[in-house]
Amino acid sequence: MGKVGSKEGQYYGVMVWRAGRDRLATRVNLDSRNIDLHSILCPVCDTEIESMEHLMVYCSWSNVIWNKVFQWWGFCLPQNMGGNAFLNIIDFVRNLSPRIKASFKPLQLRCFEAVLFTSAWIMWRSRNLKVFTDKSQSSVEVFKEIQQLSYNWISCRCKILSVNWDVWIDNPLEACRLY
Repeated sequence: MGKVGSKEGQYYGVMVWRAGRDRLATRVNLDSRNIDLHSILCPVCDTEIESMEHLMVYCSWSNVIWNKVFQWWGFCLPQNMGGNAFLNIIDFVRNLSPRIKASFKPLQLRCFEAVLFTSAWIMWRSRNLKVFTDKSQSSVEVFKEIQQLSYNWISCRCKILSVNWDVWIDNPLEACRLY
């Protein structure tokens, strides 16, 4: 895939970088800056305070999405993610043991990283859709959007890979294999 060059790809990177440093405009962060809000509860679940960790990892909505993404790729969502749980998800590939990494092609792992970044971006975008237009997206809708947008992004950015949509949906690891 090489260097991210598309404008949207740059937004993914900036958004993930800001999220990893807890610099997104979550309700807790806005409240800490004395911005008056009608509520600091998560706009998606409306049960917990909306911190970055809650929204992107611990909210039942985002947890279902991450589980779907990891299962789709044949991985298990990491459990007991102390520290910055969001970064533990985003850095999943980087944190794999060398033995496990060796069982994959480097391009497959880079594609999975792109899917992780895409997932975070789409979850944040879906949250903003709810906040600013009061339109909710189910975890299934968000997951389908992750599949579509990551397919589009990878198939356009990676010229050495010919990604078939049906294979992508059924087995993305196989779709990202070079023969």
